[in-house]
Amino acid sequence: MNRHLPAAHPTRGIPLTNPPVRDYFFWTVRFLVAIAVLAYSMAVLASPPAHAAEKTKHRPIVFVHGFNSDSNSWNSMVRLAENPTWGKYSDNEIYKFNYGDRTGFKPNQPSIRDLGGELKSFIDKDVLPHSPDGKVDIVAHSMGGLVARSYITFNGGKEYVKHLVTLGTPNHGTILSALGKAGQDAFFNSTLLGVLDKLCGGSCTDWAKHCGPQCSDMSPSSNFLKDLNRDETPRSSTDSSYPKYITFRSNVGDEPIVNLNSRTPVSTATGVCDGVVFGVDEHGNLVTSAGKTSILNGADENIVSECTGHTELPNDQWIQNKVLDALAQQGDAYTEPRAYTKCDELIGTHGSTERSGGFAAPSGGWVQAHAQFCLEVSKDRKEITPVFRVRGCGHYRFAAHVWYYAPEGYGNGLDRNGVFSCEIYHTDGSIYRPGGASSALGSDQHSIVTNSAMQPARAGELRLNSESVSPGTYTLHSPQLSFWIKQWDEGGLGRGDNWASAQGGDVTVDVRNS
Repeated sequence: MNRHLPAAHPTRGIPLTNPPVRDYFFWTVRFLVAIAVLAYSMAVLASPPAHAAEKTKHRPIVFVHGFNSDSNSWNSMVRLAENPTWGKYSDNEIYKFNYGDRTGFKPNQPSIRDLGGELKSFIDKDVLPHSPDGKVDIVAHSMGGLVARSYITFNGGKEYVKHLVTLGTPNHGTILSALGKAGQDAFFNSTLLGVLDKLCGGSCTDWAKHCGPQCSDMSPSSNFLKDLNRDETPRSSTDSSYPKYITFRSNVGDEPIVNLNSRTPVSTATGVCDGVVFGVDEHGNLVTSAGKTSILNGADENIVSECTGHTELPNDQWIQNKVLDALAQQGDAYTEPRAYTKCDELIGTHGSTERSGGFAAPSGGWVQAHAQFCLEVSKDRKEITPVFRVRGCGHYRFAAHVWYYAPEGYGNGLDRNGVFSCEIYHTDGSIYRPGGASSALGSDQHSIVTNSAMQPARAGELRLNSESVSPGTYTLHSPQLSFWIKQWDEGGLGRGDNWASAQGGDVTVDVRNS
């Protein structure tokens, strides 16, 4: 019986041992494509992408404006920063974070914490890709300082900020926000009424009726400030010396709200220099600590300027230069060399009848001021200069129970009767050099605020003789000053004086070649 083999099925049977020529072509092409992809991938990994951001020479500065303002408030300081002699920053190294259309009394405004998140997005996207060291410097005015601190504290900014400089920031709240919250809760108390009615100049209604999220956040009792101030100066997890925190304010700290006349370039309603950020504690009580709300506990420096109004802080030339100084450090490759100043803490003076606190004046008058002792290292690191700052130089008149600041006095209008001048008549101390050698500062008489009605009130700065130095450590040892308040009569003759003195601690600087 014949058996027929089944016909071969096209998908079964014995495999072919010689594949068609077209399969050789297919596998050759796949191999060549794989080689090409591998070569391209290696080339991409070996070189930066074509769209990599260009790095700047200097670390970028981000300017953050305040409440009811906009980025134009920085125009003056930006001009100085970009000046080819003074600042030397390029236009592409300066950034302004602007939220001017969503602040003040405008509806639907974001909270300060929301703005901190927006600042993070702005810095991440527009600034950090261009930074030569992956860091930024932030300079902020008023509420802008709280926006920057919110970014640092709640949005990881502490890892990317090298310096935070704040000007007149209500780090512990402000009296105006207390007024704003008064329209919403029981925070407001009647003690504030007399001052606030004058302070607002017609805008009290806006504050009380239109206090939005930002206004509420700046109230001393706000949950935002309580959370923010659990750690006022958070530092990087990889370098605990950064960010550096530097604050500026024009109110000294515990000067009283005073009587005043037209000689004084201060708020005509309050008698304090800032005129906006001052004078309220966490319980909403009016206090005489006019400037302490602007400090940061744990800051690298809390600096007091001369008597300057709140909105003028970014435009003050002394502040502008000190801000740029603060951003520049010895040996920092990403900022231009600038003068470097190290200061002791601001201290109160003791008057002719010493009494702690100073505001319960003894019979015959009282003199009170604050002093700060500093060493300034020149830009070329070849000289050091002792600098004595005097702030809040004032006199208490016992009969009237009123404080006056030089050059106010208690005369009428602008006549010379009763005008006070503040004059330093003695300085002392020494500078220790490496190896233990020292030199005395000597004594001299200097007028820091004259009897002219045109001179700035309350403050002055005394620069003593500079000394040549080489690299090493230098200490300003036991600096002290004494000064008097002189009263001038109508003929310009001094009649009577009261004195005060201040003793500072040691101030040490390290002078480097670069």
